[in-house]
Amino acid sequence: MSHPNILILLTHDSGRYFGCYGIPTVQTPHIDALARGGVVLEQFTAACPICSPSRGTMFTGRHPQHHGLIGLTHHGFQFKPGERHAAAMFRDAGYSTTLFHFQHVAEREEWRNLGFENFLMRSRDEEFPNYPDMAIPAGELAEGVAEWLGARAGDSRPFYAQVSFNETHTPFNFGGVGPDSARGVTVPPWIERDAESEAHFAMLQGSAAALDRGVGRILEALDRAGLAEKTLVVFATDHGFEAMRDKWTLYESGIGIACIFRHPSLGAGRRVAVPLGNVDFLPTLLELAGVEPPTNLDGQSFAPLLRGGVGEARPVFAIYHNTGVRSVRDGDWKLIRNFAAEPYQQEVPVTMNRRKPARARQPVELYDLARDPHEAENLAAAEPAVVARLNTLLADWMRAMNDPCSL
Repeated sequence: MSHPNILILLTHDSGRYFGCYGIPTVQTPHIDALARGGVVLEQFTAACPICSPSRGTMFTGRHPQHHGLIGLTHHGFQFKPGERHAAAMFRDAGYSTTLFHFQHVAEREEWRNLGFENFLMRSRDEEFPNYPDMAIPAGELAEGVAEWLGARAGDSRPFYAQVSFNETHTPFNFGGVGPDSARGVTVPPWIERDAESEAHFAMLQGSAAALDRGVGRILEALDRAGLAEKTLVVFATDHGFEAMRDKWTLYESGIGIACIFRHPSLGAGRRVAVPLGNVDFLPTLLELAGVEPPTNLDGQSFAPLLRGGVGEARPVFAIYHNTGVRSVRDGDWKLIRNFAAEPYQQEVPVTMNRRKPARARQPVELYDLARDPHEAENLAAAEPAVVARLNTLLADWMRAMNDPCSL
């Protein structure tokens, strides 16, 4: 494809809780249709289980230790001097660049420094203590994006548009959303099913349905504007959903994320099962758009996989600096290193109300994701050779990143 428009639809705290990722009870028909019309990444992983570091990696192609945003922007973390955002790279390549709602990688008024020429449907990030009153519900946001798309006719410049939804961040009732249990409720198997967990995930399903309606409205507007064939649409999430063993952890439920690419040149209805990290997102986007990448990227493009080719599997790394945790996945093996005993954790299945006793985290956790995708059985003691091999991979990566922790 040659300089397509780029439309990124990015959700907040959603993980892979969508119909196209095997959740039968959530009503996400528009996202599921996008998946059928595009390429689905089944094993896409966030660099961090919280917003700013993961988004920072996604849009710089560099790991958190390199770009400097290892914590949340509203907690004082920021990019290191000289770090460049995707918006700046596309602007310099001749794209018009527009941000919708928020970006969550810098202070609110730094949007121009990131490379955006326009900031529309603005959230009120400076009022974060009043969250979520600072945010715009999916339906209202989608109408604003739809109006903007309708006015794009005749514009000769390709566009880079980044749309950030607040959904499915807690509180789930944001924007007047109610629970959705019309098809039942899916409680993940690592969480004990009881009245509290059912109520929690019914509300998550309601929030996901509201998000889906917003996505549908934007995609409809893209079609009406005659831009669908000229636009690379990417739907993605920043990290796992909010529950008791999900966001805030380096388990797959905390860093496993959805990602769908749709463009006529990529074909439709394919699914990629190769484990990939969102550090590879920007290099891929640049290659698909025909834009030369900078030389300092940590990630590597997986565009050949999207086109139906064969890609080389690479180790996938993640970090949660707040609790001193690092992880590496190599194939089906996943190693988690805990550099602090706290926060204490429950045995699986965990409870939403913390009624089960908790214990200190084990320093080393090893999981076979092919046999144990929910990471319930720690095999570290039984597989010392695998631990040693992955420990070396992780230690080498941490040294290369100049990581503040060390093995």
